[in-house]
Amino acid sequence: MQPIELTVINGLAKTYLVNLPALPTLGDNCKYGSIKYEACNFNLIGEGGYANSTAMITSNDEFQLTVPAVESQTEGSVGTVGVKITTDNYQDMLLTVKVIAKNKIVPVLDGEITATPITFGQILRVSTITGTMKDDGKTVEGTFEWTDPSTKPDKAGDYQAEWTFTPAEGYEEYATATGTVTIKVNKAPPPSLLPRPTP
Repeated sequence: MQPIELTVINGLAKTYLVNLPALPTLGDNCKYGSIKYEACNFNLIGEGGYANSTAMITSNDEFQLTVPAVESQTEGSVGTVGVKITTDNYQDMLLTVKVIAKNKIVPVLDGEITATPITFGQILRVSTITGTMKDDGKTVEGTFEWTDPSTKPDKAGDYQAEWTFTPAEGYEEYATATGTVTIKVNKAPPPSLLPRPTP
């Protein structure tokens, strides 16, 4: 049987499901009988990494691979897992699942990011950041936050601050992204003048 490929993402703990291909078509009056699938020949690399994955066949005859969050930036083949196919009337067949690792996708800023002004003496958290992140034309949902929201600009005027974009649930294949934006720091009103003490 021709091997199939499964792509997994570095740094992401996830359970992947793959539909197993149909068995070769038999001639007239030929039958497989009952068919049983079993994960075998587990050969994934990286002690403490992909080698700690687990494979099984679900009740729907799908190949399931559960992988840990492997902190690696190495892309490419990380090994194979076999699927043994047993039937009543034919010798066992072996399907090889090639496991390919890739890094998370870094989304890109679509247009400009904006930040609402703050007043001198306030921290960055007071400012609201808005923007849109995309990947190949597709919007990537998530949240923009200040990388260090407790920062207090040391003077009024234009201030360069770093933001961090964190992808939302359901967008785990995307990496966090960072950038800078100019935030307007308005001058603060003058402090209240206290009356001079009476001599």
